[in-house]
Amino acid sequence: DASHSLQFGMDKTDDALVVNGFSSFDREASIQGTYLQWSGDFDGTNVTLGGRSDDHDEFNRHNTFRATASRQLDSNWRLRTAYGTGFKAPSLQELYDSSFGSNNPDLSPEESSSLELGIEYRHDNYHTSATLFNQKTTNLIRSEGIWPDVNFENVDDADSSGLELNTGISWQQAELSAALTWLD
Repeated sequence: DASHSLQFGMDKTDDALVVNGFSSFDREASIQGTYLQWSGDFDGTNVTLGGRSDDHDEFNRHNTFRATASRQLDSNWRLRTAYGTGFKAPSLQELYDSSFGSNNPDLSPEESSSLELGIEYRHDNYHTSATLFNQKTTNLIRSEGIWPDVNFENVDDADSSGLELNTGISWQQAELSAALTWLD
């Protein structure tokens, strides 16, 4: 038996920033997005494929996607994996606001790709999981310095990889959980 679902959507975000103080300016930015996502369940294997297209009035069009799969191994164990790409435009504050440091109108948008592989265990009110991950970001936006000398800049390449462990137990209306992340 297989079940499928298809989702489609559109969104639009209009941002405006008006500053009167140490510096004065009035800026606006708009981003429109469309997305399509398909999900399927094939006898214990779940698959999701999705794509998104964002059109930013300053940074043009960027297309991203995500694919996930998980497999129920038995009544307690599930194996899962995911791969995706991302896009994040600089905020108006990062680009233009110099009230609390230095702006940088030359910032580029962040672009990323991520891969993860995990396993989880669930039994009654107990759960635990382990996830290996790797994320690569191009043009990561970071702030450097101490106020009032803060500068925004792009980092050419930033990589983050590691292992995340989660565990928890629930009873009645309460839950106790813990997480540990090791970053390389």
